[in-house]
Amino acid sequence: MIDPRLTESLVFEKPYLGRALRALQGHPQRHAYMQALVELLAKRNFHGSFKLLEVGSWAGGSAITWAKAIKRFAGNGQIVCVDHWQPYFDTATDADDVYLAMNEAAGEGLIYGLFLHNIRAAGVGSMISPIVGRSEEVLPRLKKSDFTIVYLDASHDFASVQSDLRLAMDLVEEGGVLCGDDLELQASQLDPSELALDVDSRRDYVTSRTLGTAYHPGVTRAVAEALGEVSLWEGFWAMTKRGNDWEKIDLTGCTVAVPEHIRQTSDNGAHSEHNLEPQVAMISQIAERINKLVPAYQCAPDDVPELVATYHGYNIVRLGKFFYGVSHNAGEIDWSVPTSELAKHYGEINFITTDPGAIVEGAGLRELQGYLEKVTSALTKSVLRQESAVGLAQGHSSDLQRTLDETKAAVGELRRNLQDARSEIAQVRSEILQAQAETQRVKGNMMIRLGDYIARLRRRIVGRGQH
Repeated sequence: MIDPRLTESLVFEKPYLGRALRALQGHPQRHAYMQALVELLAKRNFHGSFKLLEVGSWAGGSAITWAKAIKRFAGNGQIVCVDHWQPYFDTATDADDVYLAMNEAAGEGLIYGLFLHNIRAAGVGSMISPIVGRSEEVLPRLKKSDFTIVYLDASHDFASVQSDLRLAMDLVEEGGVLCGDDLELQASQLDPSELALDVDSRRDYVTSRTLGTAYHPGVTRAVAEALGEVSLWEGFWAMTKRGNDWEKIDLTGCTVAVPEHIRQTSDNGAHSEHNLEPQVAMISQIAERINKLVPAYQCAPDDVPELVATYHGYNIVRLGKFFYGVSHNAGEIDWSVPTSELAKHYGEINFITTDPGAIVEGAGLRELQGYLEKVTSALTKSVLRQESAVGLAQGHSSDLQRTLDETKAAVGELRRNLQDARSEIAQVRSEILQAQAETQRVKGNMMIRLGDYIARLRRRIVGRGQH
């Protein structure tokens, strides 16, 4: 069932990075180091605007962290997010609930919708350009040495990480940073045979038998083979590009603090050690709290509506023995209209009622509560699917526009080349004409001189004959 806080976030345009759809990926503390990295590069007086590539974005939590950090420390910048937002776990190998939930969220088209909602609700949508596609297909099309930071957080299997690293290295500009997530252990900390076995198992996340630490073996091996020992902070790693080499990074003096949006929107139950936002009470607890309020209204006149409580975008109103869910978006309700007609008048989504035929004393609230849960869950999924569909349509439109722009640019280049060729041809023709004219002039001079010579020769011959 969908977390009611997700529904609330969609209604009130707030980012959501809670448990539902496994929206928050990775350890919250890693966002602190991401933010510090941007601060470090800003201190280096990086020229121009920041340009960041993120490979693997999921619900947008890290993209928001990058965007807010760039705003804070660098002023402006652009972020390109590459993800296919489709199921990618082999649940025959990785069968834990987290992988099933992620595959389901991606398969139903929900997670891309949440990504688009989150970046917009966080106020950073204008900085972020999503590209829907697989990294091995998208990255080769990007301009080399074009990004200040390239961040890798996509599939964790060895082959995928190896491919992403190979393609990403060429995209980082001189002095820029290549970084990533989910490096809990470096290869130097593990026995080579143990690492080889864990990689061959093709499992996403395993526990080291010798160290007792959980880690992603594919990430550990791929990073080690490509970069060797890297700078590492609680699973977040980074290296600076220096010519053909990569250097470690020192974040000393930089602000290391979990960003506000992560602390405010994360589940307390998932990361309680970081004192994040307390988990909202479960539906049963809400129902219990509301039921305790009901006796206080038992003496109210049956024709006077009474506000009992609010429930994630709805006011729960008691009128007589029945309870009604009234959406906050419905506006002022005209209670003089018969309650049997209110749903038709305001819409079934805005005015929800229990079925009078199924009502028994004390059951109305529980029935409405369950119905509200089903309605909000269905509405939430519908909204996310619509977000995803619109985003994909806009993405296809952008792809078509990009192709059109590239085609126009190519045609323009061909036209310029043709014009240059025409100019060169004209120049060559002019030079040929000049050469021909010079040849004619020289030829003419030679003919004149030859004529003069022949005339003098004739005069000499004639003179000798007279003697």
